[in-house]
Amino acid sequence: MPVFVSTATRTKPFLDGKFDDEKDSGVWRQSNPFSLTPATPRQRLSEIMQTGTPVRRVGTVREDRLRSMSQNFGTQVMFMHDAEFLYIGLRCPKVPGFDYPPIPSERLRDVGMLDQDRVEILIDVERDYGTYYSLTIDSRGWVTDACLGAKSWNPQWYVARHEDEHAWYIESAIRLSELLPGMSEILMRPTVTWGIAIRRLVPGVGIECWNAENSFDLTEGFGLLVLP
Repeated sequence: MPVFVSTATRTKPFLDGKFDDEKDSGVWRQSNPFSLTPATPRQRLSEIMQTGTPVRRVGTVREDRLRSMSQNFGTQVMFMHDAEFLYIGLRCPKVPGFDYPPIPSERLRDVGMLDQDRVEILIDVERDYGTYYSLTIDSRGWVTDACLGAKSWNPQWYVARHEDEHAWYIESAIRLSELLPGMSEILMRPTVTWGIAIRRLVPGVGIECWNAENSFDLTEGFGLLVLP
């Protein structure tokens, strides 16, 4: 099971989506960027090609389609934390041929994103792999959040977006108390470990994941997020 180690920081980043060393005092440079990977369950595909086994479904996707859907976009994810917030940084290279329209001035929440380039993050603070929070951020900086699919969960979190000709970028912060009451006291422990799953979806192009063996069902792709 893959492990992502969040970086403990005493310096709060300036959230503008630009990862500006001067404004951020270089705090993002202390984090450990993790690159997402193609999501193909390679071992199973290899077995199919070698043995000629009939194709079957993995989650809701035919296994013979996984290879064409699996992509390597070059997405990077960063996590940091202090006693108050969990910080999430995203660097998402733009996909050639995908439409990135001008961003509306009004930012909406909990709206449909099926046609948007987006990153989905599941956080399981209990590590029972059955209950989790869902945070989704798209290339517009719009967010959808839910707890076990219920969009009535509306945590307070902050999202800053930036883009250039090459990529779109996100700097965000969510209060730890939104994820687990009493989290400040829990952080007094040597380490805190949560379950986490991450993937990027570009409609009509493909999927890129943190745990490459997750079968395109994000709930099967949990790894560990460690907050030292």
